[in-house]
Amino acid sequence: MATKFVAVLLSLLCFDGILSAIAYESIPANLNSDFYNDLRQLLKLSASLHSKSANEKRNDIIKDTTAAQSSYLVPQEVENWPETNLNLGQVSGVAVNTNEEPVIFHRGDRVWDINTFDYQNNYAERELGPISTHTVLTLDPKNGRVIKKWGKNLFYMPHGITIDHHDNMWITDVALHQAFKFRPGKDAPDLVFGVRFEPGIDDYHLCKPTSVSVASTGEIFIADGYCNSRILKFNALGRLMRTIPSDNTGCLSLAVPHHTALIESLDRICVADRENKRVVCPSSELRTNKQSSTQALTIQTPDMGRIFGIAAVGEIIYAVNGPSSFDMPVQGFTISVENETVIGVWGQKKFSNPHAIAASSATNSLYVVEIGPNKVWKFKLFSARINMSGNPGPSRMHPDDSGFEKWCTDLLEDEDCVISDEDEDPDFIIESEHDSDSEMSAGEEGDENLDTGPGGAQTQENFYYGRQKLQKDKTKW
Repeated sequence: MATKFVAVLLSLLCFDGILSAIAYESIPANLNSDFYNDLRQLLKLSASLHSKSANEKRNDIIKDTTAAQSSYLVPQEVENWPETNLNLGQVSGVAVNTNEEPVIFHRGDRVWDINTFDYQNNYAERELGPISTHTVLTLDPKNGRVIKKWGKNLFYMPHGITIDHHDNMWITDVALHQAFKFRPGKDAPDLVFGVRFEPGIDDYHLCKPTSVSVASTGEIFIADGYCNSRILKFNALGRLMRTIPSDNTGCLSLAVPHHTALIESLDRICVADRENKRVVCPSSELRTNKQSSTQALTIQTPDMGRIFGIAAVGEIIYAVNGPSSFDMPVQGFTISVENETVIGVWGQKKFSNPHAIAASSATNSLYVVEIGPNKVWKFKLFSARINMSGNPGPSRMHPDDSGFEKWCTDLLEDEDCVISDEDEDPDFIIESEHDSDSEMSAGEEGDENLDTGPGGAQTQENFYYGRQKLQKDKTKW
């Protein structure tokens, strides 16, 4: 009987029109082997696909036809934020809670210097005891004032902080060689990874862990860290599932994975691979229990430097680098992960020693924290779009920190670049328009930040940046 039923199901898979009329719930519940479960999942997926409305299908077509158009958000500093001096120690971590409030993690009176650890990575200042001041501060996103304090007498050398979808707080302490999960309002950890004050490389030890990312499925990724240069993936109960890199991750190797960010829509766990001076995004394997041989996506440019912090907004990564011995500029980067491309730089002449970054997608805000200046920065994200039809890759945009009008003038390199209010579109638009038939040879002088299309022809490009419209009409750049 079961064999005949399976044969009928397989034949139905060949006919989309007939399949759409079959309810997957009608399959007998006692067919519970892996094979039959796979069939149920296939039928359920097919039924879902066939139930798409006409509007959904039309939207899919629109998405396909606009695939060449790159959209992302451009950071602009919020000046005079925070409004008061927070009297911070070294600020090592930042996260955003479900109320869209920034939460920072600082070291109080502790400083990580040459005397902090011995040559075996043991913490050398245990006699100082835990930090006696509150190390976790929740800030008002409007003015930066402290609205909540927590964490005194718990930590020795704070490093990373993450807040998940349920407001659980995930913290790493490099002195303790541990990572913790704290439920909201609790001082005792719910989960502990690693052994207190014991560095190690086996499945039960960590060594100076740096960062935690938590998936919507509850799976946990711990960056471990300064000594072991690996990512450990655990299930929601804390059972080890996978180590990155592994035999299936090809030639991937990490050198101080300093921060992580999940992009679940791409099934990627992105890593600030600090000493390799890149962002690398292997498969997170959230969609399968089997280890994937998918090649890691890699973003690396000559001016990237040592990447300290990354944050995801949709499928875009915002990253900050830190000081390096090669005199590279300390700045932020906007990265298209799927295209493996840096599409923007920002924060030039602002940062000196950034250490971590967090994003609030709901409020279009970025927060960057620094060690040394012991400072917190806030940036607002404004809409930007570049029509990339016919171009080899996204253009890089450099918004000027001193003001929008100067940013526009620098970008388009022309005194005719002006701001006007003639556009009534609710989106603030920067638009540069020119005849797509005008020719421009590759050797001619033009804006170095704008890409030319095949054969040197400059294709039409639109720059979107908020609520006003800015135009430049010229047949040749």
